[in-house]
Amino acid sequence: MTDQFGSFGNQCFAGGFEPDLSRMHPFDPVMGMPLGIQWLYAFLQDEDGLIYCPERKFISTLTGGLFLMSNETGTLNINPISGRGYRGELRRVNDPDHRRWHNPVFHRMPPGTVPEAEQDFILDLRDDRMEYSEGNLIDLAGPSCGLGMQFYNANPECPLFYSSLAYWLEGEALGKKVEGPFFFDHVYWPAGRDWKEYVYYLDKQIGWEVFANKYDDGTIQWGHFVNGKDGFNPGVVVEGDKVIAASGNVTGEFVLNDQAGCRRSSATSMASGSNSSAARKAGCATSRSPAVRATMTISRSTARPGRSATRATWWRDSPGSSASQTGSRTRAWSSTSSRPKRPPEASR
Repeated sequence: MTDQFGSFGNQCFAGGFEPDLSRMHPFDPVMGMPLGIQWLYAFLQDEDGLIYCPERKFISTLTGGLFLMSNETGTLNINPISGRGYRGELRRVNDPDHRRWHNPVFHRMPPGTVPEAEQDFILDLRDDRMEYSEGNLIDLAGPSCGLGMQFYNANPECPLFYSSLAYWLEGEALGKKVEGPFFFDHVYWPAGRDWKEYVYYLDKQIGWEVFANKYDDGTIQWGHFVNGKDGFNPGVVVEGDKVIAASGNVTGEFVLNDQAGCRRSSATSMASGSNSSAARKAGCATSRSPAVRATMTISRSTARPGRSATRATWWRDSPGSSASQTGSRTRAWSSTSSRPKRPPEASR
């Protein structure tokens, strides 16, 4: 609740939407706010069970570079090969039903301007399909997972509109055959601040989980859960063309340490009775342990009777927390997994 006239605090509206790029043009504001950033990230697994997690962010035609995490050494951490990914300006295509980032500008400069090993980059999006290439590092393509998810915080002091699209891609990463969920997020807030300068990153978000389960029958279920401060608790679970659960009041408990990081946390569920039940059946009520902003995990689970699933999890936290300050591990970690090291402050 809030006692401020004309405000509902940080209570979020949450739900799904039909993917339609013609209604998501980067020039068009949403809820009166401009597009601030676009995030691209994935959880990929090869035939040996190794994990590859690429991430990029886009601000208009610019990208900050590739951040690729992998766990060949037994710990999920930044792979040094990330430095071969392109960073800088790209050519951008903004057709109504098509988005494409390609043709790196610095690759047209005189020889020697960029490192010889720096790779090409292509991201090609349509409503029902994504193609993604990092030269000879990563090459993937695949269909949409169905509906997108979205939530909106109308707080007049810190409004935010957040949307996410999910795809299931297959291809190669570092020479290995891989597959897994790929997410593309569009985030809107008032102009003038970077995300790391906005109150959500600095204070309100405590735990933020993005997950995806692909079952043996081909069904893909995915979504976002947020545990935050001051009522910032949106959550959405999507399966194909259905919203399984959506709430502006995802419940969870956490205890902050002196640096505003999460010291201890407990299970998360949807607020309403029906949504809570749906989330638990989907295997989404997980132990909250938001370790590192850019830490991802994949493990095997049996979220539904008779159907095995590959689970992908992305943790977000506030800048004050660290891996050593979090509580017990999330159930998404397998018994043989070690806690990931905190990567350098980079892409987010």
